[in-house]
Amino acid sequence: MVEKLKKGEVVQRVITYMGSRVVEHFQPNKDIPGTYDRYMMPTNRDKSQAIQHNYALELSEVEKLLT
Repeated sequence: MVEKLKKGEVVQRVITYMGSRVVEHFQPNKDIPGTYDRYMMPTNRDKSQAIQHNYALELSEVEKLLT
């Protein structure tokens, strides 16, 4: 997953967050190169309901979240 992010691709995975199944979505930050944004959205992947959890994460921070 980290290798895909390094290539500039979007990474998604289904996790349990606060007792609910949600999709955790990581994407490159367009404003600050070399950083990533983290979103949570329902399992139907409806982006209109996505909530941004982290802004401008460094790669090391993303690695910690994914492990």
